[in-house]
Amino acid sequence: MPVGDAYMISALSQLSADIAATVKRHVSTSDNKIFGDFPKLKAAEQYLAAKMEKSERTIVPPLDKRLRAIAALRQLKALTRYDWQLIFAGLSDKDPDAAFPILLEDDTLYSRVEQEIQQRIDRKNLKRREWKFLCSSYFGYHSKKPGENNNWCSLRDLLRIGYGVVKSQARKEKSWMKIIDHYGDLFTPEAGSLIADKMILGKFVDFSALENVVQVPDNSWLWYRAFVVLLSKVLELDDEEFKLRLPHLLELARQRERYKNIILRACLTQYYRSSYRNIPHPELKQMALDSWGSPQLRSKQNLWLNHLKDPNTSEKICGMVRSWLAKEDLTHFFQLLKGNGDVDQARLFYWLRFANQMGFTRIVMGQDARNDMHSDFVAFRQKNKGRLSHLLGGASADNAVIMQVGDYLFVEFSRTGNALYVYKSSETPFDPEKNELHLNDELKCGGLKFRHAPTAVGYSDKHLTGWMVAYEDMLRQRGIKYIPTDMQATSHPAQNFKYSSAPTQKNSKTEREQDIQQFLRGLKASISDKRALGGALHVRLSERDPKAIAKLTQLGFKPKHGDPLVFWSN
Repeated sequence: MPVGDAYMISALSQLSADIAATVKRHVSTSDNKIFGDFPKLKAAEQYLAAKMEKSERTIVPPLDKRLRAIAALRQLKALTRYDWQLIFAGLSDKDPDAAFPILLEDDTLYSRVEQEIQQRIDRKNLKRREWKFLCSSYFGYHSKKPGENNNWCSLRDLLRIGYGVVKSQARKEKSWMKIIDHYGDLFTPEAGSLIADKMILGKFVDFSALENVVQVPDNSWLWYRAFVVLLSKVLELDDEEFKLRLPHLLELARQRERYKNIILRACLTQYYRSSYRNIPHPELKQMALDSWGSPQLRSKQNLWLNHLKDPNTSEKICGMVRSWLAKEDLTHFFQLLKGNGDVDQARLFYWLRFANQMGFTRIVMGQDARNDMHSDFVAFRQKNKGRLSHLLGGASADNAVIMQVGDYLFVEFSRTGNALYVYKSSETPFDPEKNELHLNDELKCGGLKFRHAPTAVGYSDKHLTGWMVAYEDMLRQRGIKYIPTDMQATSHPAQNFKYSSAPTQKNSKTEREQDIQQFLRGLKASISDKRALGGALHVRLSERDPKAIAKLTQLGFKPKHGDPLVFWSN
């Protein structure tokens, strides 16, 4: 088909040129404008050219055929040119029924393949189909660091040289060649950098074109490397550039599902490092929740930490997202779920001050809120699916919100006249993550009650008045202090709740801190404690001490990746 089409295109072009020349000899210059274009001939030529271009989208042969050709190579059988083409396409194939290594990792056999490719290059008869099959092996090699394989590096060099041979055989530049030339680093050690450059600038990257032209599979090292480079570039952006690029980065994450986690990690990390980390970003937050679940939930905390990877910042980033959720929950609760439609500005103002210190929030919806079909309620329930509980007992208009600050749980109710209930997080008579919670039997069972006593001065959003002053003293007695936004590091972990009806446990956090300080006093190590600024406590041992390491591990310290003498803890 390609040969016939090429002949037909050539014949049509020659016919068009001959007729045009004849007309030019027999008519005036002005008449030539009428008779010289031949649009139907031109359209036929363009149609066949497009058809031929499409026919060059070679499909890689099936795996079973590739494996049979590779087996023939191993058995030293005589090979046809088609056999070699199958082998070229199968250099990265692993035979599931055999213990042989793939050809790219078999030095002896790959040297034979290398000689065959080199001969085609030297004779300048390397075909486009053969070059493309070699590309499928090159981009399909399953390694995140393919450059560590010398055979793969050799293949990369042969492909770069071979492309010149294939290109020189074409009568005119083809569209696929423009794609190869545009991404000129594909066959260099910097492959993926140009793709990353386009992505970070928000420019369009035609992934499907690369996948078709040079057989780049979705799980190729090329995409992985491009997105890793993208991640590093995101972390180099200043705040304004990052804010400008963020919408495009999130759209890119939607387009490339396989690499969404890498993009999310980069965006969340840079957002945490930015000056506006205390301002929630709805789109970034929602995509992270949809992908990894809520970091407030115990069942999802490890998933977040695994995706974020960096032990020095992962918990802080989780804290940032928890604070976003807390702010949103508090705003919804005191505005949307108030019951009589009025915003409880006093309680909203008061608790929002602690939102960045909240490791957990949970809205418990009563019957009215669950069944309300107004658009704002429907959107609220849909948006927070999986993060809401049902309130049993009480009136249908009742709702509750559970807030965790430090070592304590605070339960507020939407309707006025209800007191605040306070529980030690390790001694709550209920599981705050339950799907159903009872008003009297659980949320109002055994906790300390603090009423919202009215004040003659009235509410002010400039300073504390009335019951807020009493609440501030109550929180201070429990080790909780308001921290201004510019001093917060949003690094407060979600509490691992222990449910018990009897308050028998000691303050384990205080005891652990005492144990740590006592142990560090006699330890030969340099110590850096930045917990007050939202950082971590780092201990660098002067030498490797198995007993000291065992004790640090017992106290909850974790080793720092890449440095066996450094341990850290929140």
